[in-house]
Amino acid sequence: MKTRIPSTVVISILVLINLYFICVAILPLDIGTLMATMPEEHDAITLLWTGIVAGVAVLTFEICALSIAITHAICLIFTVKNRKSPLKAVRIINLVLDAANVFLIAAPIAKIIIWGIMY
Repeated sequence: MKTRIPSTVVISILVLINLYFICVAILPLDIGTLMATMPEEHDAITLLWTGIVAGVAVLTFEICALSIAITHAICLIFTVKNRKSPLKAVRIINLVLDAANVFLIAAPIAKIIIWGIMY
């Protein structure tokens, strides 16, 4: 029977990296803050440039959020399979990873929905 330790280690590293990214970059991001940095002078070129930069920034964060959610949906499949390991420590770690993967699926999707409702 497989111990499933290598996949548990890889998924753990991926979860830690993406938890940091979600908590630092995506969840605190507010589009209103981006738009509040608009300059006082509203000539056409400045408005166009600011709109393009803000649009690209929002699109980039939405793509990153969706890629994190999709990645952890796939990781969730493996952590559920890893709970069949003969090692008790691996089973317990994968229960924790299940919860982290569910959070990393739900949080970016919720943030995108909130962005859609607010703006």
